[in-house]
Amino acid sequence: MAITKMMNIKTQSNLYNAIAYIMREEKTEESLWIGGNAGDNPEEVYRVMMQTKQDWGKLNGRKGYHFVISWKPGECDPEKAYQVLREFSQEYLGGEYDYVFAIHTDTDHCHGHIIFNSVNRVTGYKYRYERGDWERFIQPVTDKICLKYDLPRLEYEKEARKGMAYVQWKNGGKESFKNLIRTDIDYAVSHSTSYDEFLGSLKHFGYEIKTGITRQNGKEEEVLSLKLPGQKRAWRTKEKTLGKTYTVEAIRERIQNQKEIFIRPRCHKLKRWERQERGSMSRMVRSISGYQKLHVRDVYQIQNRYARHNLYAVNQAQIRKNLIRIQKLKEDCRYLVSMQIRSRETLLEREKALVKEELYLKQKQRVQEHVAELEPYQKVQQLEQELKEIPVWEDRFEEVLDELERLQKDLPEPMEDLEEIREKLAGIREEKRLIRQIKKIDAERKEQNLSIRHLPMPKEKAGIQKPEKRGKVWKK
Repeated sequence: MAITKMMNIKTQSNLYNAIAYIMREEKTEESLWIGGNAGDNPEEVYRVMMQTKQDWGKLNGRKGYHFVISWKPGECDPEKAYQVLREFSQEYLGGEYDYVFAIHTDTDHCHGHIIFNSVNRVTGYKYRYERGDWERFIQPVTDKICLKYDLPRLEYEKEARKGMAYVQWKNGGKESFKNLIRTDIDYAVSHSTSYDEFLGSLKHFGYEIKTGITRQNGKEEEVLSLKLPGQKRAWRTKEKTLGKTYTVEAIRERIQNQKEIFIRPRCHKLKRWERQERGSMSRMVRSISGYQKLHVRDVYQIQNRYARHNLYAVNQAQIRKNLIRIQKLKEDCRYLVSMQIRSRETLLEREKALVKEELYLKQKQRVQEHVAELEPYQKVQQLEQELKEIPVWEDRFEEVLDELERLQKDLPEPMEDLEEIREKLAGIREEKRLIRQIKKIDAERKEQNLSIRHLPMPKEKAGIQKPEKRGKVWKK
């Protein structure tokens, strides 16, 4: 995957040094892979950019911006990379900004640099990059160019936060990560079907993981060393450190006991008469289990209940009641099939997993709500709102942006966006509602079957014999 980074240049010396660096002859095969609209050497490019700033009286603030685009080894050759950067610069920056770009071929992976002026030479306005601009404006341009040259799409790598984690920040930098690590282990275990998948989940959370062997009570024991960004030392999965259920042996046992929530359904080919206007193309459909068929059957039974009756002679209130029930049954069927829940046991396992995930998200929500009430975060929100209201011609935008970045470096890193957590919780609540609805219908069906099974057998009237059926003739 190709990665794009974006950095800002705040001083004149850094601007010149950055230009000189990307245009070095030994990195660009004797300046073969250099292009732009501001000059052929570092001195000329720097002079043109500074002249534009002087013409518009914009010598203060940020001096320029630096894009770095990097491909994996063998993913792109210098010629294609040059064409990508040239076309991107022409389309995105055009004739409005002074820019220079270069492809470096001195490493095992091809990568390119673009440096452009912070001042628009046509309007005199400063370049403004706000959150979400990559997705809205830049990504469509890069996707089109990469598709043209049969290259993977570029992904924007956001600058890593330098602030410490919230738990550490809250305790004045003390290493009280125990509860956070336990919560992450519990969540990873509940969403893993193998030990390797569990380790992958922890790495996705940002943990640095090392494995080792320790001697405990005269026997060797496998341990994990877990470390989050911002921690001074790692935590080991030992009984006296995290608890009895957080040793490697206990974690493996918990994962082994963790049943699969989803079961992959079997597929079968439709018969020839079942192919509807598909020519010779055979369609594949998922077979449904007996448990799913019971719920599908309930829908058809209610729908066909009035098929042979005069609708005007039937109780209309009962019809409306059954229509509501049909909608609920259809919801249940869609859920069971889409989530591949093929038995009641799988449904109950899914319900347990939802309860665990809900508890985990609620804990994260409480932390985020507490963080949002802190004075520094309220100041950050105020600055973000101020950025949206600053007119495009005012240079105060850069001052506010610099202050915002300075505050964010000293703040704890948020675990997740609060709105995203709330949306996930709402989805879990809706899924739990459907599960309760399905369980209620299952209970009603079971009760109905039991009541029919225990009905008394009808008694025969005295003196009347039950007729026997012989062929097509009834005979007493």
